[in-house]
Amino acid sequence: MVDRAITVHSVERGLATLGRRVAVAAGALAAAALASGCAFSTEQLYSQALERYAAADQELMRSSIERAEKLSPDPVQQLLIFVGLLLETAEELDKTSQPGCLFATYCFEKGLFDDDTYGVISDAMLSWRRVVGDKLRAAAEKRPPRADVDLDALADMVVVIFEGAFVVSRSLKGPGVFSAQLRHYRSYLQLLFDA
Repeated sequence: MVDRAITVHSVERGLATLGRRVAVAAGALAAAALASGCAFSTEQLYSQALERYAAADQELMRSSIERAEKLSPDPVQQLLIFVGLLLETAEELDKTSQPGCLFATYCFEKGLFDDDTYGVISDAMLSWRRVVGDKLRAAAEKRPPRADVDLDALADMVVVIFEGAFVVSRSLKGPGVFSAQLRHYRSYLQLLFDA
């Protein structure tokens, strides 16, 4: 409960303005932990919320890649299916009021956390690059791209689309930002790999 409240509040208003409700809940949790002999800081609460967010992010990637691999033996088609599965998630995000990305919030609050906390974000980004990049390399091996392209940068684009879509969606208050950007990415991949 506390980490969900921290996540929502953090991305809506920033960590520095954490509301009284969350602080009270965190205080109650801290008091209970102290009473049972465990002690942790507010930073540890934030870190745990971030770790849970990162785990969910990684699970989305892992389950989508695995599903795409089950649906087709062709790496180009796997890539397109993977993006299609992310598109389903994006369409759900388009229907809800998303407060933003917790990774971005933590990055903008530089100096509040230790290197291990920021390492969680880095590891998540590098994991997306590795997994999507490997799939792009397999696709390029099967069907050489029609243009010279940096496959790691193209892999990063998936994350950039999601993170950027949070900003554009929130600032323009327009529906369809997440899914529209992923459709463009999928179209680009289709053109690039002549699929």
